[in-house]
Amino acid sequence: MPRQLSSSVPFRSDIALESVAMIYRGFEIEAFEIGRGQWHARFRRRDRAPTVIDGVEFEFLNIGFAWSSHDAAMADAQDFIDRMQSRS
Repeated sequence: MPRQLSSSVPFRSDIALESVAMIYRGFEIEAFEIGRGQWHARFRRRDRAPTVIDGVEFEFLNIGFAWSSHDAAMADAQDFIDRMQSRS
């Protein structure tokens, strides 16, 4: 069974494709505010298959920073996806 990196907020499984914050390079990226002015981002594969890192399956990946804006959280998620795909 796929694991998820630590998060107290589950990835919204009820998101319609048109309401997803962003689709980037085959990943759905969701940004959300975890406190006043603290934005967090997470992503998963658009096809909902697990992401495999070193043989371990993850349903979604969290970006572990609290950014000051939605745009900063989304940009960091995009950068993480780019780095992850360049290593594969």
